[in-house]
Amino acid sequence: MGLKKLILHMVLWFFYQVARCLPIRQNRITFVTLTSQTLTGDFKLLDDALKQYPDIEIRYILTKFEKTVKGDLLYFLNCIKQVFVINMSRVVVINDNNYVISFFKRPQIKVLQVWHACGAVKKFGNEIDRQYEIKNYDYVLSTSEEWKQAYAKAFGVNEHQVLPLGIPRTDALFSKECRNAYRNEILERYPVLQGKYVVLYTPTFRGNIIKGLRHVELDLSSLIEKLPEQYVILYKMHPLLRDVSLGSGERILNVTDEELNHLYTITDCLITDYSSILFDFSIMEKKVILYTPDLADYGETLGFNIDLKSIPFPVCQSAKSLIEELNTKEYDKEAVKEFKNTYFQYQDGESTKRVSSFIYQLLKTNRD
Repeated sequence: MGLKKLILHMVLWFFYQVARCLPIRQNRITFVTLTSQTLTGDFKLLDDALKQYPDIEIRYILTKFEKTVKGDLLYFLNCIKQVFVINMSRVVVINDNNYVISFFKRPQIKVLQVWHACGAVKKFGNEIDRQYEIKNYDYVLSTSEEWKQAYAKAFGVNEHQVLPLGIPRTDALFSKECRNAYRNEILERYPVLQGKYVVLYTPTFRGNIIKGLRHVELDLSSLIEKLPEQYVILYKMHPLLRDVSLGSGERILNVTDEELNHLYTITDCLITDYSSILFDFSIMEKKVILYTPDLADYGETLGFNIDLKSIPFPVCQSAKSLIEELNTKEYDKEAVKEFKNTYFQYQDGESTKRVSSFIYQLLKTNRD
């Protein structure tokens, strides 16, 4: 443990001694995230659903962590705030890993980890080297029984604590009406996409916030020149790499600020790497290509939860093979559908309802 982390731990321990003596607000649900200053995605859907219950109080700790001197100070102060708000709530909902919960949470407080992914291609959490052990979660959401073992290891829980209730934000993708509405919105903002074969590139990051982030280089300008005229490339960077530009032009568009669910509806082919969005996009039953030039190193460094050879998506390790794969629009539709059915236990568009109902029942049945 580094000096800064040690100081943080000692300060939080002191405040925890005070917070643990304060009364728990029996009807309080608190949302905590370090990746956004506003309610988005699953949090927004669950917040809207929970507000239908008249007898609950909802609190929010929403911030976006930045690795700067100011960011470190704000994180320090935010952690102190978390100690009090979390330990005075009955239920806490999180979507990323949380240091305060792992070390300074009363056992009476129930924590639901929504997580921000529909699966995990690569190992993560407690299965990789990290600065602290993830623990003290009570439940973890998943989309399928297939993730029970991997999630249990990653989050430090037992398999029965992994709940395949579905992920709220996927509800819209299982609705034809929502998909059509999203598609029309995107076409209205980007009329150039009308009648085009749309390729969406969504790379994940390498490294970490502490040691620094990077991404795999891909020359989109060179790539698009080798593709037919009807092809257009959209690229959306990971939130932690949102300021990275991969190029621009009539056939290359930066759509980092657009919602992924909206982009899926206009996309004909997805290019990603080790990102979990390949699971989300499988709902669309369209073509996916994995571009993984660092496959060997990545596998040795982190490792994988699934065998990339077992999934119905071609794996390209060079720009040349990527271009060759892009130039064919063919793919195994039945295999992609089977993949979707494996990793999405519920396809009824009711995940938000299931999860919000579970949170409410958790609030009402776990009181002192």
